[in-house]
Amino acid sequence: MNEKKLENLAGLIMWALFFAALALAVLTLKLGADNPFAAADRLLAAGEGADFTLVDFHAEATSEKLAMGCYLDGRVSALWG
Repeated sequence: MNEKKLENLAGLIMWALFFAALALAVLTLKLGADNPFAAADRLLAAGEGADFTLVDFHAEATSEKLAMGCYLDGRVSALWG
Protein backbone atom coordinates (compact mmCIF):
# COMPACT_ATOMS: atom_id res chain seq x y z
CA MET A 1 0.00 0.00 0.00
CA ASN A 2 1.42 3.39 -0.89
CA GLU A 3 1.85 6.25 1.57
CA LYS A 4 -1.13 8.30 0.28
CA LYS A 5 -3.51 5.33 0.69
CA LEU A 6 -2.23 4.79 4.24
CA GLU A 7 -2.85 8.46 5.06
CA ASN A 8 -6.39 8.24 3.68
CA LEU A 9 -7.05 5.05 5.64
CA ALA A 10 -5.73 6.62 8.84
CA GLY A 11 -8.01 9.62 8.29
CA LEU A 12 -11.04 7.39 7.77
CA ILE A 13 -10.24 5.41 10.91
CA MET A 14 -9.88 8.64 12.93
CA TRP A 15 -13.28 9.92 11.73
CA ALA A 16 -14.89 6.54 12.46
CA LEU A 17 -13.52 6.69 16.01
CA PHE A 18 -14.75 10.26 16.34
CA PHE A 19 -18.33 9.39 15.38
CA ALA A 20 -18.33 6.21 17.47
CA ALA A 21 -17.16 8.14 20.53
CA LEU A 22 -19.67 10.90 19.87
CA ALA A 23 -22.48 8.34 19.73
CA LEU A 24 -21.17 6.65 22.88
CA ALA A 25 -20.91 9.94 24.75
CA VAL A 26 -24.39 11.10 23.77
CA LEU A 27 -26.07 7.73 24.37
CA THR A 28 -24.51 7.12 27.78
CA LEU A 29 -25.10 10.57 29.26
CA LYS A 30 -27.25 10.46 32.36
CA LEU A 31 -30.59 12.26 32.24
CA GLY A 32 -30.01 15.94 32.76
CA ALA A 33 -26.32 15.72 31.88
CA ASP A 34 -25.00 18.20 29.36
CA ASN A 35 -23.57 17.23 25.98
CA PRO A 36 -19.79 17.71 26.40
CA PHE A 37 -19.40 18.99 22.83
CA ALA A 38 -22.12 21.62 23.27
CA ALA A 39 -20.62 22.57 26.64
CA ALA A 40 -17.21 23.00 25.01
CA ASP A 41 -18.75 25.30 22.38
CA ARG A 42 -20.43 27.44 25.07
CA LEU A 43 -17.25 27.69 27.15
CA LEU A 44 -15.13 28.61 24.14
CA ALA A 45 -17.65 31.29 23.15
CA ALA A 46 -17.61 32.70 26.69
CA GLY A 47 -13.82 32.91 26.65
CA GLU A 48 -13.54 34.38 23.17
CA GLY A 49 -10.63 36.77 22.83
CA ALA A 50 -8.41 34.92 25.30
CA ASP A 51 -4.71 34.73 24.48
CA PHE A 52 -4.74 30.96 24.97
CA THR A 53 -7.17 28.22 26.00
CA LEU A 54 -6.26 25.16 28.10
CA VAL A 55 -8.67 22.23 28.44
CA ASP A 56 -8.44 19.52 31.12
CA PHE A 57 -10.79 16.79 29.82
CA HIS A 58 -11.59 13.48 31.49
CA ALA A 59 -13.64 10.70 29.89
CA GLU A 60 -14.48 7.03 30.31
CA ALA A 61 -12.88 5.79 27.10
CA THR A 62 -9.84 6.73 25.04
CA SER A 63 -12.09 7.09 21.99
CA GLU A 64 -14.06 9.81 23.81
CA LYS A 65 -10.82 11.69 24.45
CA LEU A 66 -9.81 11.32 20.80
CA ALA A 67 -13.22 12.57 19.70
CA MET A 68 -12.95 15.69 21.86
CA GLY A 69 -9.41 16.23 20.61
CA CYS A 70 -10.61 16.09 16.99
CA TYR A 71 -13.55 18.35 17.83
CA LEU A 72 -11.37 21.01 19.49
CA ASP A 73 -8.46 20.74 17.05
CA GLY A 74 -7.36 24.23 16.03
CA ARG A 75 -9.69 25.87 18.56
CA VAL A 76 -7.70 25.43 21.80
CA SER A 77 -4.06 25.82 22.76
CA ALA A 78 -3.77 22.53 24.67
CA LEU A 79 -5.98 19.60 25.65
CA TRP A 80 -5.09 16.90 28.17
CA GLY A 81 -6.76 14.54 30.61
